[in-house]
Amino acid sequence: MFNVKISNPVFLTTADMMLQSGRPAGEAIDLLTQELYNVRKQLSTEEWQHFVMIDCRQHPVMELLQQDPFIWRALNKPRGYAGDGETLDFIFAPEDVQDLKTPYPLPPEDRILYVSTVAREDAGAEEAFVIRLLQKQLEHFQVSSAVSNEGNLDDTRLATAIERTWDFKDRLKDRLKARLREEQERTEEFQREAQKKVQHLNAIPKHLQNDGLINSRLLIKGKRELADNLKPAQDQVVGRGLERLKTRKTVLRLRLLRSELKDLGLMMQEGKLVGTINTEQLSEKARAVINGFDLVRKRGLNNPSPEALIKKYLLATPVALTGKDDTHKR
Repeated sequence: MFNVKISNPVFLTTADMMLQSGRPAGEAIDLLTQELYNVRKQLSTEEWQHFVMIDCRQHPVMELLQQDPFIWRALNKPRGYAGDGETLDFIFAPEDVQDLKTPYPLPPEDRILYVSTVAREDAGAEEAFVIRLLQKQLEHFQVSSAVSNEGNLDDTRLATAIERTWDFKDRLKDRLKARLREEQERTEEFQREAQKKVQHLNAIPKHLQNDGLINSRLLIKGKRELADNLKPAQDQVVGRGLERLKTRKTVLRLRLLRSELKDLGLMMQEGKLVGTINTEQLSEKARAVINGFDLVRKRGLNNPSPEALIKKYLLATPVALTGKDDTHKR
């Protein structure tokens, strides 16, 4: 927080009233210049910056002051760059060509708009002061002073820039239309040739194609069959999987601590588990221990069926697999 003490804090409002009353603008400018100079001598650097940002820039008088082209440009010029060509034009007329027969500008002494003849007192690294030019000077050198505080000029410039961008795109499309159509037709022809070359491309090994696959009944050949065959094939897989699950006697082995047994409603008594098991707690415990159930069984293109694997590995007399279907010979 800053404790700013100003001897005459109402001079901003007084200057605003003077400008709106139609009195000569020079009187209000002189008042502002003198009072701001006095305030600056009373305040530290931080207090002065706070006073300028909070009290001055938010005061209604700023709207009137920014109608002056020089003041407006001083506030809105590019930051971080000492040179500012547009601001210099207000002090020194631009180097415009005079006419067709004299393609060179006036000499410097004929383009001077303002020359300060009084030395600045107490000037620091940065010093701001007000310069007022005559309207006749601006008109003589064709220096624009059309600056609107409402931002109408900026809106017009932005709209014009956007319209020019659209016009450029339209002209570019019209000029390149024939070439773009030619390139598009060439690309489409290349795509058609590529489709012809890969139309018989198959990821399944050639010796397993056609009747060589055990699981070929679930194979969908091409995108054309996808819409008609995908749903029935999925239903078939799920149905067969559920039927096989009914025939399995699954054993789940868990290694649990005595404290975990208690959570399940069980306890060890004379080396045996006794009690009534809590099925919900058991389900949660099983999922936590084995990191969830995986009911997805991945199969390759030529995997034997479960029935064939049972005949080969679980029967007393193993049966050799022919690799053709689920029916095998001894």
